[in-house]
Amino acid sequence: MSILDNAKSHFKDLIAGNGIKCVEVAEWGDKNAPAKVYFKPLAALPVQQFSEVAKLATQESVEAFIDILIIRCLDENGAPLFKKANRLELLRHVSPQVVCSVITQMGEIDNSLEQIGELEKKSD
Repeated sequence: MSILDNAKSHFKDLIAGNGIKCVEVAEWGDKNAPAKVYFKPLAALPVQQFSEVAKLATQESVEAFIDILIIRCLDENGAPLFKKANRLELLRHVSPQVVCSVITQMGEIDNSLEQIGELEKKSD
């Protein structure tokens, strides 16, 4: 196998190993249950999306967090939850505190997965 084949295989394994994660958002749910927002861990994002998220994360603004939601949030089938066309609506009509909470929860899951990966490397 070539290095490129090995790199592609490694990324495929990352995607399969990390799967799609979920955070629950009580404020976006109904009376019976919180909404479930799914997302791919950072390690499983394609380079273009990873780069966009990394750039936006340095901006530390709610507007940037909205853009991260648009990029990362998925439904239970893995389809995008929001479209770029929803950006203005999200900016004007969605609680910034909830947006920040969702991004924070995603980040916590990303960090815990990274720590698990580091521990696994050390144990090898």
